[in-house]
Amino acid sequence: MKPSINPIISEKLWRILSPYDSLHYENTEIYLVDKNAVKAIKELQNELLASEESSKSKYKQGPLYPYMKLLNPDNPAFKYSFYMAHKPIEILDPMKVKDRMLKEVDVWINVERKRFEEKMNDTRYHYTQEEAQRYRADFEAKITTQSAKAKEIYDMFYDYEVIITNYENPLLYAGIYFLTNLHHGESELKPKHKKHLEHLRKEVVNVLWFYDYRKFDDLRSNNTVAEAIRTHTCICDTIYFQKKS
Repeated sequence: MKPSINPIISEKLWRILSPYDSLHYENTEIYLVDKNAVKAIKELQNELLASEESSKSKYKQGPLYPYMKLLNPDNPAFKYSFYMAHKPIEILDPMKVKDRMLKEVDVWINVERKRFEEKMNDTRYHYTQEEAQRYRADFEAKITTQSAKAKEIYDMFYDYEVIITNYENPLLYAGIYFLTNLHHGESELKPKHKKHLEHLRKEVVNVLWFYDYRKFDDLRSNNTVAEAIRTHTCICDTIYFQKKS
């Protein structure tokens, strides 16, 4: 069951995030925000925890779980990169297998339908009407047969040995690697870094508290570029100019 969404909370969160730019990676959205946004998000979370709204929400990740994922609530990141990885699934406990089994069937049907429709709509393939009808009939027969078998096994679960694993069909997911500065970049303290690997959620926005405390000259091997960025005017995101004297 999908979590219920309160439009008032969605609007409050949108007002917090809308001033900031977002990135897109493999069907995920990531907002890069500053400490003011993080403070506002925490205030909204505390407001929900103190209200009746939180009593209706049993999410161990907090009341904002249905709306967003705050990747680093405690310390700002100063460096990040994205990656794709396999998400292994291995469920062996019979009770957990039975609880998960029909959900796995629904996920499989949705993934297969998406793949099928993408292939049928791909302009690289030139299916005749007869071919398209035959492929669709075969596809629907596959869905019906395998989902019916899964339901049969579920109904007679303890007559079978059943496990769930995606070893032969691994699931790819998007992730983010980032480094945080535990001293928040305060100049009187020697920087102390921590590495993080986080899964990026597709169904909601992801939020990264980002602040690069490092001096610009430390990041650029070319001093000409560093000086130009410091003194020139920027247009079109990548073009820096200054009128010659």
